[in-house]
Amino acid sequence: MECNKDLANPAGFAPGVLYARVPVPALPPAPARPAQPPVFDATAAERYTDPDLAAIAPYVDSVWYRGRYPDIATSGIDPVEHYGTAGWREARMPSQDFDPAWYLAAYPDIAAAGIEPLHHYITSGYREARRPIRPADRKRKALERSLRDAESQGAPPDAPALNQLALRRLIAATAQAAFGFVLSVSHDRYTDVTGGSQLVISDEQALFACARFAYLHISPSERAYRLLPPGGKTAKLQLVLDGQFIGLASAADLREALAAEAANLPARRLFILHSFFGYRASDLIALSAALAPQRSLFWLHDFGAICAGYNLLRDGLEFCGAPPPDSTACTICVYGARRAEDLGALTTMFTALRPVVVAPSQSALNIFRRYSKLPHAAAIVHPHAVLTAKTPLHTPRPQIGTAADPIRVAFVGYPLPNKGWSTFQNLADELTAAPGISLFHFAAPETLTPTQGLTCVPVQATAQARTAMIDALRTHAIDLVLLLSPWPETFSFVTAEAIAAGADVVALACSGNAAAMVRRFGRGIVLADEAALRDFLLGGAVQAYMRRVTREGRQYGTLRPIGTAATLGVPPSLDLPTTDEPRLTPLAGAARLDAHREGWTYAITLPEGCASIRLLSRRTPDGSGILVSAIKLDDRDLSLDDPALGAGWGKTTAGARLTSGDASLATGGAHELRLTLRPEPRYPLLPIDAD
Repeated sequence: MECNKDLANPAGFAPGVLYARVPVPALPPAPARPAQPPVFDATAAERYTDPDLAAIAPYVDSVWYRGRYPDIATSGIDPVEHYGTAGWREARMPSQDFDPAWYLAAYPDIAAAGIEPLHHYITSGYREARRPIRPADRKRKALERSLRDAESQGAPPDAPALNQLALRRLIAATAQAAFGFVLSVSHDRYTDVTGGSQLVISDEQALFACARFAYLHISPSERAYRLLPPGGKTAKLQLVLDGQFIGLASAADLREALAAEAANLPARRLFILHSFFGYRASDLIALSAALAPQRSLFWLHDFGAICAGYNLLRDGLEFCGAPPPDSTACTICVYGARRAEDLGALTTMFTALRPVVVAPSQSALNIFRRYSKLPHAAAIVHPHAVLTAKTPLHTPRPQIGTAADPIRVAFVGYPLPNKGWSTFQNLADELTAAPGISLFHFAAPETLTPTQGLTCVPVQATAQARTAMIDALRTHAIDLVLLLSPWPETFSFVTAEAIAAGADVVALACSGNAAAMVRRFGRGIVLADEAALRDFLLGGAVQAYMRRVTREGRQYGTLRPIGTAATLGVPPSLDLPTTDEPRLTPLAGAARLDAHREGWTYAITLPEGCASIRLLSRRTPDGSGILVSAIKLDDRDLSLDDPALGAGWGKTTAGARLTSGDASLATGGAHELRLTLRPEPRYPLLPIDAD
């Protein structure tokens, strides 16, 4: 496949190993999958006097059953008893590996006999080559998911509806205090959804706020997994202004409001397209035209610009290699009919926007360049984060891979097929029974499903808790993180977090930048396919690998986010330049006031009868604005603790007082205000500041 053409099996390594931190010798392959159904509790039969319940008890995953069916968990009913007496009649599954409803539908002789299906399967069905669940059930569920058109994104039920007039007022009020204006577009509300692209948008907004750029983000109130076709009804847009949800509006009203207020907007304007899913190309073209940006950017978070199957997975299942739209491979794929239609609309949109394509990795940009002919102004690589390794720490583990010191293996993130969850599930039953291996799942609490032999760890990395996943992996001393994405990840925060936490990464060759990071940092192993993965984990190679790795020491790292549009033009290895120039802007009502500067003292002439003003300035990343050491109204010196200093002022420290970058001051009808600042705060200097 195209995504692993640059890899080869190293001499002396086990078959299927395309890269490894330490040599992995050829060992016998993993034993064949057991013919019998998985046993979850070998001693469970002893707890039941009823012979039928005793027979099925070892094959009921009680932990999973309670997690799947909360009514059973809250009632205190024994899962085995419930399933054996009523659950199977209610089409409840005793584990992820057996579907009684499907079994009875597939084998009508069992249904006609009125036999409990799990009992039949474990006593004779598996010997008769009957299947416990529909063939390729997990992959077929992924295919069914790929056929969905749209779903609600849960816009707040009391969300205010913003008409054109309300939008004009909001934009005008925002523009009077802003130095620049950003219109950011993505497929969901980044303030309420956790994910890699959402964190990038959050970072982006925060950094633009430091330079006093207004940041208006829009997302559809219904998430569609594609570019919408022309015509038809479109969902309302969710608007988030400077990190705060403000309401719902139509694309047409927002376009008209932007066009009407264009003359009042700051000259520095950006149109940043993170995702076009859920939009019509014509609406995005019109919004950009109304804004008239200095520059347009398109983030390559996925490959939606190449195919409606944005992960390049044929039928949502296997990497397709992005064949030509008119190929036979496309005609048999669920995305094939959409692809030609979408590419025509995308070509029109990219021709109008002429964006700079921003790829978070070289491997992502290589795929875009190879398979996309969309017109664009330029294409660059700008990573989402910089990973820096630290000196290894040596902790002897002579018994690693045994029951006394099991290898701690984790799946991290959402349990989705495009993240490799179905592959992990296929291995989990065997791995939980394997001696010397402990399994973990780290993810947002609502996505975890407790399962026998799997330790679930609720954790969620957010803009306010960026290192939460790294900290959790370190706390649980995870040795290996399985990165099983069957498509070329454009960046992979999980891989970076795992390496920073001191874990090695086991990646499949088709995982794109995940596999590239493993090779670049020398922190893991890259395997050709699922068969090689199973051999590595169940054939004894993982124990040999970890013994070698632990002798080298556990190497931690730091992960510094930089993947924001505000830092374009700054080499990833460098920090942003800074400035002590505060960009002080006094505001009286809707009017900007002139501030005459003399050294670090600003003289501000106040309008007649002015009762109060706002002091706007740049901000540091931690939210600090200017540091004021003296305030004078006409001939009166104000104490730094004077009640005239209202909202937006911090504590007084060492004879000076910080603002938040937006502070109010009661002027009481004075004619002149003089502020003396200290130059200590240093503010990020964004490249666009110099445009």
